[in-house]
Amino acid sequence: MPRWPRLPPDHPNTIRVLTAACEDAWRDVHGRKSIALNKELRDSCVRLLIAVAETDQRDSAKLRAYAITFLKAALSHKGG
Repeated sequence: MPRWPRLPPDHPNTIRVLTAACEDAWRDVHGRKSIALNKELRDSCVRLLIAVAETDQRDSAKLRAYAITFLKAALSHKGG
């Protein structure tokens, strides 16, 4: 599995990579032609992935799995 280089959590590239991971997970959860992931939910997802990445988890498949689990739970909680 690909691993990301060690970057500070506030590094612009880290944020871009984690945002893309959340958006990819959103498409997997909600369908390829779905509505866009709203900013609040996306930002919450990115914060979660930053926290996970800070524990030295850099495996992109595992981070994506965390994002999918988070988004499914958030949708179920909001009834969507």
